[in-house]
Amino acid sequence: MTSGTNTLTAATLSASDAMRARPGVAALTRMELGKLRKRPMIKVTFGLGILAAVGFMVLVLVAGTDGSREAFVFPNIVEDSFQLIQLMGNMTLPVIGAAIAGSEYGWGTMRLLLATGVGRSTLFTAKLLALLVVELLFVLMMAVLISVEAACSGWLSGQEQDLSVIDGTWVADAVQLYATTAGLLFFLVIVAFGVAMLGRSMAAGIAVGIGLPIAQQIAAVIAPAVFGRLGELMVDFFPNTSFQALAMRAGFDPAPAEGLLSPERAIATLVGYSVLLLGVAALVFWRRDVPSGD
Repeated sequence: MTSGTNTLTAATLSASDAMRARPGVAALTRMELGKLRKRPMIKVTFGLGILAAVGFMVLVLVAGTDGSREAFVFPNIVEDSFQLIQLMGNMTLPVIGAAIAGSEYGWGTMRLLLATGVGRSTLFTAKLLALLVVELLFVLMMAVLISVEAACSGWLSGQEQDLSVIDGTWVADAVQLYATTAGLLFFLVIVAFGVAMLGRSMAAGIAVGIGLPIAQQIAAVIAPAVFGRLGELMVDFFPNTSFQALAMRAGFDPAPAEGLLSPERAIATLVGYSVLLLGVAALVFWRRDVPSGD
């Protein structure tokens, strides 16, 4: 009896020690960032961003018109820089979102990691936080790089750079512009991540994350023509429609609100899709037959 009790107590203590030894969200987020930092796609993503920004500056200086050179100076460039940031982010960031989940299944490291007792909810949250950090760093890098290049471009081309416009209102508008850009890009990252988790496939996540904006543009033309008023209503619920409503209101000279969704509805639509996709992905992830800590 004593021997059995001692064995049970030892097992309970071992389980308790294992639970205490489990890494938390912060530790796992650092681990995920460390893994991403070593992957070539991170270098490619940030490298492409730098190449695009530098290439754009060279193009403006060498082949640009007087109007384009005047626009590509600081602080004039800030208002238009989000277009380049969003273009590069649309093409590159979903790849990282899909890779952080899909490749783990392809390599078999997801099963190995969960078998060590790491909590699924903790790991899921850590991966999302790591993606958010990488995405924010990408947007910040591009914003700073383009602004520095614009200042250099203005100096090299002899264009006047009017810094007197920079005041508290200007800074607030610039922050809103970049925050909106980061938020819209993170939605696509979430889509790529969620699809990769659901399909256990990096390729599926990349295809949907990058292809979604293109597919929506095609569907936005076809749906009203085929379904009439119902098709127009469907287009109102496309993420791209919410993207447009938020992007056109951000910046220093917002577009008129006529014909655009309200900001509240646009945000609610994107948040709703994100929560739905992540909720389903998390549910499937938790129910999969992979040994784990929870």
